[in-house]
Amino acid sequence: MVHFKSLLLLLPVATGLNIQKRFQFGQLILDAVTIDNNIKTLTYAVGNWTEAQTIFGAIPILTDSNTLGGSINTGASNAQQSPPLTDDQAANIAALVEDYITPDTATLLAAMKAKKQDFTDVGALGTVQSQINTLRADQTSYSNALLAIIPASGQQQGLNDAAVVDGYFADAVAYFAS
Repeated sequence: MVHFKSLLLLLPVATGLNIQKRFQFGQLILDAVTIDNNIKTLTYAVGNWTEAQTIFGAIPILTDSNTLGGSINTGASNAQQSPPLTDDQAANIAALVEDYITPDTATLLAAMKAKKQDFTDVGALGTVQSQINTLRADQTSYSNALLAIIPASGQQQGLNDAAVVDGYFADAVAYFAS
């Protein structure tokens, strides 16, 4: 027979495991929101930069791009350390990806494409191409990390979402290469 005192001693351990799992999911949500905010920040920087500001005026774009890459890498690392998600948790992450990260990524890359000639004129085209390739690789790592922890029921949608985002990056890479 289990003693009541033994159960009381195990309660904090069991509660701690549940709190840790919730904290990890909360961190994944925070990471997704941070990534999206950094996408928006970079989009703003690109949209407000003009060729007249020269290459030195483009430094905030590079800084914001590096910040975005860092937040994507942090999100990937945290997802790799996270336990498997429940169906509800996976649905919440999917909603953030589909409703915010995906369309905001499309907007960012469209803004960058609109500035291709300006980037070329100030000699920053190679840097922009490199940043897009780096962000694409970072985003692929993030997608793969999330796919590794979502349940089988969400795998196909996750693969579809990852393919859409990668398609936006592939289009931008091709556009800047031509």
